[in-house]
Amino acid sequence: MRNEVAASHPNVESIGGYELLGWLQTCIKDVLQDQLSESAIRIKSLVDNLKSANEVIDENTFSRIDAELKNLSLTHVNNLLVNIFGMFVASDSEQVLRKNISEIAPLVWVYSSDQVKYKIGTLIDGYRTNLHQTKLERGIEFLKLVDGLMYESLPAKIIALEHLSDQLKETHEGWDNFHYEPAVMREILQYCKSSTDIPKEVLPKLTKIVLRCRIGNGVNYKRGVSPGGVPLYDQFLCLLDDEGAACCINALFQPEINSKIRNKICQVHLRNVLESLKLIVISDRLKDGIDLLLDDLPRAYLAGARRDFQELTSPFIEWPRQQASRSARRGS
Repeated sequence: MRNEVAASHPNVESIGGYELLGWLQTCIKDVLQDQLSESAIRIKSLVDNLKSANEVIDENTFSRIDAELKNLSLTHVNNLLVNIFGMFVASDSEQVLRKNISEIAPLVWVYSSDQVKYKIGTLIDGYRTNLHQTKLERGIEFLKLVDGLMYESLPAKIIALEHLSDQLKETHEGWDNFHYEPAVMREILQYCKSSTDIPKEVLPKLTKIVLRCRIGNGVNYKRGVSPGGVPLYDQFLCLLDDEGAACCINALFQPEINSKIRNKICQVHLRNVLESLKLIVISDRLKDGIDLLLDDLPRAYLAGARRDFQELTSPFIEWPRQQASRSARRGS
């Protein structure tokens, strides 16, 4: 009724009396007289108790809630997730309510569908667009609680990862970088759980700075790499697909990294990186290119100028010779 003939949606439709009576009958029969299912009653009771609670719920209660969630239908769990998200971001929500939701939300999130998770990401993006700053901050906090930042909308994810890439670069070049790098990398990994979570717009920049941190500074102290950062960098590199692996290989021949891989300590780390990439790539040409680098690691920094290496990787990396050839064709 609202979409077809409501005054808020002007159109040429009209509604007759008999049609209106038919809709009224449907409302009475299928909505007003509908009996709530047992699951719906339990969810309503849970929501009501959350709203009225004056203290933090104990561990035994959370365990019972977890057991109940396993038995609920997907539709009901999805509705519950949207409900508690709305209560969490509301500007008038009290601290005890938000604390209880912060404990329950990860349990509900696990049993919910991706569709409703992306819906929450879209809602948060709406807060950003409409300048609802409090709701935006609490929405992002909610996603962090449930480890769901990868469900942010694509534009928001690109902006966040662009910022975090710059932050990681500044941290790597700053004072006491070994201590501060892991915290930034952990935040990056909250957005990236698989290769599809990494936007193509930020992939080259992000892989380059992660690779730079993983190869290190070439100093003797801690072998030039943050000990706490190593497993995080390796976790990210193992997420990459062929395109991401190609970005890593291409980054090796850019000045900031190419100057480092002449260092023997950095070459040890480079070997670990290349062996990890070789395990995940699908393309035989990329594998052969990685083998070529591994076979002569001390001279790997020169491989970018070798014709055979360029030919192997040309489907994935546009080398200067290809760029010059393309420009010449355009000029003709």
